Amino acid sequence: MTQTGKDKGAALEWLENRRCVDTMTCHPIPFAESREWAYEAGALRHETGGFFTVEGVQSRSNIARLDGKQLPMINQPEIGILGFLVCKVEDDWRWLLQAKAEPGNVELVQLAPTVQATYSNYMCRHGGAETHYISHFTDASSSFSSDGLHSEQGSRFLRKFNRNMVKTVEEPLDPLNTNFLWFSSAAVRLSLETDYALNTDARSVVATAPWNLISGGQRPFSRQLELTGKWRALDKSYQESDDNIAFMLTQLKRLREEIKLETAFCSLEKLKGWTVDESKIAQCETASRFEVLHYNVEASEREVSQWDQPLFAATDEDKVILFCQEHQGVLKILLRPCFEVGLTGGVEYGPSYKADTTHPPKWLQDCIISTGCRTRAQINQSDEGGRFMRSCCSYSILELHPDQRIPPEKEDCWLTLAQLEKACTTPKLMTNEARSAVSLLLAFS
Repeated sequence: MTQTGKDKGAALEWLENRRCVDTMTCHPIPFAESREWAYEAGALRHETGGFFTVEGVQSRSNIARLDGKQLPMINQPEIGILGFLVCKVEDDWRWLLQAKAEPGNVELVQLAPTVQATYSNYMCRHGGAETHYISHFTDASSSFSSDGLHSEQGSRFLRKFNRNMVKTVEEPLDPLNTNFLWFSSAAVRLSLETDYALNTDARSVVATAPWNLISGGQRPFSRQLELTGKWRALDKSYQESDDNIAFMLTQLKRLREEIKLETAFCSLEKLKGWTVDESKIAQCETASRFEVLHYNVEASEREVSQWDQPLFAATDEDKVILFCQEHQGVLKILLRPCFEVGLTGGVEYGPSYKADTTHPPKWLQDCIISTGCRTRAQINQSDEGGRFMRSCCSYSILELHPDQRIPPEKEDCWLTLAQLEKACTTPKLMTNEARSAVSLLLAFS
């Protein structure tokens, strides 16, 4: 009999147990002490030529917030795989979770998809063990519940995408080791609303998969009708509209046609306002949200037991807000264009607000500081611990009062939940941060 977490809190209990036994350690080292990476032709490169490079990027654009950007970015043209195995058990869906340690994670171990691997990793360029369960996602004859290309953080990665995938199996497979275990949809939903529990990659896959999976086979959000005092407007928003997002796709196409964006690589040492020394790459005059350092990592539970790598270390916390409001009695979610150098055509739809890259108009600033907002959900999350060191962000869903007037802006999109599900499943449409924010909504599903 396959071992399975039985109750709603089982995944979080299992996560705490895995954190107690995992022995991953990491500490910064000078670039010159790396045994795998070298500063070559003005960039940090791995000896295999795989994985990724850290390169200087300069941009020119007719969009002011993109024009003249100069910063280090992660150039990783490989497409990774983020995949969940799921199985229907009686009237619920079970998810095969992985307890995965990453050097940049808060608490080191977080809950991850069944497979979370770059192309270099699952092709074993690290010289270590193969990626468990990878064959379920690389078999060309397989069919998937969801499979789409979705972006990484456009302020750190240059046009980087992963395949977000869900594969249904007929019965729960035996976990290959103690870092894998099956859990109910209810257990996964609880982890969605828990600080530093479900990692950013898992959140992305959950948000881009059919939402009836995370709702346990029920109509998404219908359980809110059964719970006294819960957020019943979610069910109405999901039911009372179709999922047509043609207007959103038209607006994004127009924005991408209007934007002129050119990016060019340059030596890290030639980036204006940045300095490279023996131990870090950092802005030399104005405060930056990150700097690049090199770390030695030792891990007993990974494919290789020791490696070293550069990580983008956060210097302050980011903040992401998803605003919602009832329009003529129907709850809608506000998405706004997000302009970042690393995004497709320089723009995708993002959350209502992101402190790192958003330039909010006055009405949005007023919403952020409004005392009339109702906080529906809030978590703290550390994003992408395999590339970032403690890149922490506060994610919130805030409900505006129905009478609070929001000036119409032609690029903004107010979506019902049915439309939001369609947007999430559409490739190259929504940013990583937007998908993570939406994952908070799915805790109510």
